[in-house]
Amino acid sequence: MLLLTALPLNFLRCGMLHVIAVQSLSALLDFLLVNSFTK
Repeated sequence: MLLLTALPLNFLRCGMLHVIAVQSLSALLDFLLVNSFTK
């Protein structure tokens, strides 16, 4: 029973981390693009 409740939580945490990683990566790419264009 504990395993059944722990799995979705772990999955949710991984999903949140994935979303945060993707957002920060795209923000970094935008930052680099803007920097290269403004030089």
